[in-house]
Amino acid sequence: MTMIRRQKFLLIACAALTLIIAGITWVWLRPHDPIPTDIRQSANFSLYYPTKLPKDLMLDKGSFSYGNKVVAFVVKSGDKKIFVTEQAKPADFNFEQFYQDKLDESTEFTTTYGKAASGTVNQNTRVVSLVTNGTWVFLNTMSDVSFDQLEVITKALVKS
Repeated sequence: MTMIRRQKFLLIACAALTLIIAGITWVWLRPHDPIPTDIRQSANFSLYYPTKLPKDLMLDKGSFSYGNKVVAFVVKSGDKKIFVTEQAKPADFNFEQFYQDKLDESTEFTTTYGKAASGTVNQNTRVVSLVTNGTWVFLNTMSDVSFDQLEVITKALVKS
């Protein structure tokens, strides 16, 4: 092999190795969507799941379910459970009126996907409602979970 051929061979080999390493790194480091494929295919609206949770909370990957056009899953820590439901955004639903009528101590905050409202229902259930372009995401818990933690979870949502 001549010197030029060797240099070309080494250059091509290095480029191929770089591409292989980049591909493996991308597959290894990209977030893995925990929502089962059959649920993603059944839902006719965008789905979301949390990625960066407070230290004591974790996504229960075995809790995903789909029924009556609603996706549900659980974020938990020991006996603490936060129930998350997602459904297509109702067309003629007045969310602002719902927040005024149903949420005590209602406050609003901004997320990547839109405005969210948090508050209390029935004096002991903490809730967060996030309305995106086409999905209504609703978190609720009767556990000892703070509004700050619920806000962190809501802000950690990413699109499936």
